[in-house]
Formats: sequence, structure tokens, C-alpha cells
Amino acid sequence: MIRVLIAEGSPFQANFLSRVLKDSGVAESVGVARTGEEAIALAHRRKPDVIVMDASLPVLRAALATRQIMEHAPSRIVITAEPSSRDEDLAFLALDEGAVDLVARASSPGQEGPARLTRLLVKRIELAARACLTAGSLRRPVPYAAKKSKRLSPPLILIGGAVGGIRATTEILRRLPKSFSGSICLVQHLPSCFVTGYARWLAAETGFRVEICQQRKELAPGTLYLSPADAHLVLDGPGSVAPQRGRTVGGHRPSITALFRSAAAVRPTSSCALVLSGEGRDGVEGVKLLAKKGGSVLVQKPDTCLVSEMPRHALRAHAASLELSLAEIARTLAGQ
Repeated sequence: MIRVLIAEGSPFQANFLSRVLKDSGVAESVGVARTGEEAIALAHRRKPDVIVMDASLPVLRAALATRQIMEHAPSRIVITAEPSSRDEDLAFLALDEGAVDLVARASSPGQEGPARLTRLLVKRIELAARACLTAGSLRRPVPYAAKKSKRLSPPLILIGGAVGGIRATTEILRRLPKSFSGSICLVQHLPSCFVTGYARWLAAETGFRVEICQQRKELAPGTLYLSPADAHLVLDGPGSVAPQRGRTVGGHRPSITALFRSAAAVRPTSSCALVLSGEGRDGVEGVKLLAKKGGSVLVQKPDTCLVSEMPRHALRAHAASLELSLAEIARTLAGQ
């Protein structure tokens, strides 16, 4: 049984979450914290497997509470947030401080349907319980200095991530020199309601120009193209990217495999794919094809991932050019 601490300022939401856990058969509540300070104290005393934490907790917000918990009583934290700019910003800050996952917080459970919301919450709690607590560093990295090198940075970087991928992507991009001129295409599995907030977060934290790809775009240097909600992100030519609204690929839309396959079709040898932390197999068939056609594939070392399934599947497929830490990935992209 997964032991869960509920950190929720709303009594209504706290009662709803308690019922979800009770009915799940796989998890149980070991306490309810009404403020960030209470969450820290109960994390010390109860030592839960997972904490479900509201992004806008009273007294001490989720980001600061997460930092304190990860420093002194590490636990796997799932953040719940409203799809609004204020809540989203708090949620991404908490992920940056070490939280594992982010799920939408329904203002009224009846709006989403209790059964659907229950399945989603339980699934994310089960996944969080498998996450590695020791993966990665929470210290903000210093960007690498640009160096003159005969080896040029890859002109197109393709990034795929799921649980743990938000933090991993942010760390890599923070480490790249300000002069980095490659184009970046990113597929990150997250609730569709948070795509706009994620774009805003990436732009503020990394210095890249970030565009949600809602229509066909010519690739521009120093620009990151993020997959739109409920659509694939694909290359539709050697120098352009576009949304593709169609069937799911491997159960996903957007799909990491769809992005990697499109690069293999139109510009394989000048593309570099990154497979970062995440659950499942999305991206594996894509990197196999890209590697076969001469593209580069960098895989995050599994022991540095919050959830290592995606990198492990890529490695088992023998598609990786290199298996690297996040710092080593950034150094390779920077040409050092």
C-alpha cells in the first residue's frame, strides 16, 4: 500500500483526495496538511511514500515547502494546480525544486467526472511512488562558456521527455551558452492545460525564444518549438516544423516517436535526439529509425532519471550514440 500525505488548503479538495485514496485499493492517506509548514512537519513525522501537494498552499507555497522537504525529509511530491498563470508558475517552481509530477486540480470534481479523476490521480501516484529520490542535482547549473571548436553544435535538437523530463530539459537548456544557435523541438508529456504555462516557464528560465507550434513555422536559430496541446510536433521539411493533428502514436498525442520519425525522414544526419527521464516506450521506435539513417541519439543515464523507463528502452534498442548525464549532454551540445 502506497502511503500518501495530502497537502491541501481546501477542506473540500482534501476530503475528495482522501476518498480517492480510500477507494483506490493501492494507496492510503497517512495525514492531511493544511499549510506548507504543516506539510514539512508531517513529512518528517510520517515519512510518506508520496505527497500530493496543492501548488498554492497557504502560509508556505508549494515551491518553498518542496525545497524544505527535499533537503530534510525527501519524498516524492506530486503537485496539483489550477490551469492559471499564477498556479502554473508556482507548480513549475515546485518541479524545479524537486517535485516529481504535475496534475490538473479540478475546482470541482464533478466537472471532470469522479471516475476519470480518480483513475488519473491514482495512476500518477503509483508512477510517482516508483520515482528515484536520489536522481539529479537541485542546484542551478552555470551555463558553459562558448568555445571555438572545429566541431559545430548540431543545427537541430529534438527532445523527448515525460515524468522528470521538465526538470531535465530545463537543466540542459540552462547549461547551454548564450551563443547557442541551434533550433530545438520539444515534446514533453504533460497535461494539455499546462502547455502555455510550460512555454512561459521555459522562456523565463532558459533565455530561449519559445513558440508553441500552432501552425507551420520555418526553423529559426535560438528558438525552441514546443508541441501544442493534443497534436503531434513534426518536421514537414528540412527547414520547417508543423503541428500534425491525427491519430495517437503508441497511445500518445503529442508523440515523441512522431517527432523523431519525421526528422529521420527529412534531415536525419543533421539532427540530434535526446531521450530524457520518463515512463513508457514513447520515442523508442523513432530513435531506432533516426539512428539507422545516421542521426545522433543522446540518452540520459538511467541512474540520473526520476523515472528511467524511456532511456532504458532506448538503450536496449541499441539506438544510442552516447549515454550521458544532463551536464554531459549539455557539454556535448555546446561542442565542448
